[in-house]
Amino acid sequence: MTLRTRLTLVVGITAAVAIITAIFGASLVTNRELVRTVDRSLLNAQLRPGLGRDGAAGPPQIPLGVLFQAIDQNGTARSTPRSTPLPIDDRERTVAVEGKRAVFRTITIDGERFRLVTRPTADGAVQLARSLAEAQATTQRVRSRMMFLGLLGVAVSALAAWLIGSREAKPIQDLTAAAEEVAETQNLSTVIPDSGSSEVGRLSRSISSMLTALDASRRQQQRLIQDASHELRTPLTSMRANTDLLRRFDELPIADRTSLIDDLQQESEELSSLVGELVDLATDHRLSEAPQMVDVKELAESVARRFARRSGRTISVAPATGLTGDGTTVPVRRSQLERALSNLVENAIKFSPAETAIEVGVGSRHVSVRDHGPGIPEADLPRIFDRFYRADATRTMPGSGLGLAIVQQFATDHGGRATAANHPAGGAIVGFSW
Repeated sequence: MTLRTRLTLVVGITAAVAIITAIFGASLVTNRELVRTVDRSLLNAQLRPGLGRDGAAGPPQIPLGVLFQAIDQNGTARSTPRSTPLPIDDRERTVAVEGKRAVFRTITIDGERFRLVTRPTADGAVQLARSLAEAQATTQRVRSRMMFLGLLGVAVSALAAWLIGSREAKPIQDLTAAAEEVAETQNLSTVIPDSGSSEVGRLSRSISSMLTALDASRRQQQRLIQDASHELRTPLTSMRANTDLLRRFDELPIADRTSLIDDLQQESEELSSLVGELVDLATDHRLSEAPQMVDVKELAESVARRFARRSGRTISVAPATGLTGDGTTVPVRRSQLERALSNLVENAIKFSPAETAIEVGVGSRHVSVRDHGPGIPEADLPRIFDRFYRADATRTMPGSGLGLAIVQQFATDHGGRATAANHPAGGAIVGFSW
């Protein structure tokens, strides 16, 4: 069942229930008011004394359409020529005997309903009755007319619901068609129609944003695969050539054997490092780590000590320029931050002369690493954080071209950005803030 049909049924049924309830209530109110009108007319009816043929007092003059019966003080009916026998119950006898206030009730005479009032008089009581046929007919006419208008109202409501449902369902149908097209063609660039400022419009824009993000992610993955295949080709080609040389290992001089083994070890290490960095960039397992409170300065000092032991270089940690070292404990993904710091320090060691120190600056949400190397060519500054990008001067040096991309990934994941610049006194400053 379509949304339009469901909306029409719901509105139609709701309108029908409401109208039937209103008709039933209006009928009750109308009938009650008409009965009250009859009661007032009976209660206020004036009974004028009549005259007999000899001039003596005769039966009272009764209003047209009213049945009359007198009751004496003993509670016994006294019929008159114009009266019709009316029933008497205990309450009505009490009115005649004790002179209490008038009482009303509804009676049936020959299958016709009457409204009966018993009023006290000086010598007993009188009973007046009037047919309710007119009131019932009026109530029936009101009910019939209201039923007709009610049916018309239900029809108009259902039609309005159908038209509104058609208009409101159109964006949903368009959205459904677009989603089915994406599912069938796997084309994430499919245009999702914008449906205005309604909830459906917000949903359309959200789905469009999601598809845009998925499309960008797919493109990045494809680019990563293409770049990775290109970068992997070089060490694999070199290892294949060295493997071919191993077939003549016994024929090679000692010096060539040593060089061959060293080359294989270096290529395998670079290949292992490249694969590890590819896995870090290609998967989202880093995001599964929950942020925790980490002292950035303390972690930077730990990284600095580890690389100082490995390389024998001097690596210092101090407050970043213009910032204090206080308040460096912030919520962050610890392992991801440690990897980014390690990449920055390792990169600085690679490009700095052996006799120079590496300077790590730490702020509350800022880390920078300065080296004393040749600096970064201005043309390469905008691209050094791109995956696999390597400047011409560094292509012969070891590395995968992914270290700074991982640094930028950390900054992006934490809502920040990576920065790089040349120091006026020489060398480069590379870091990130979040």
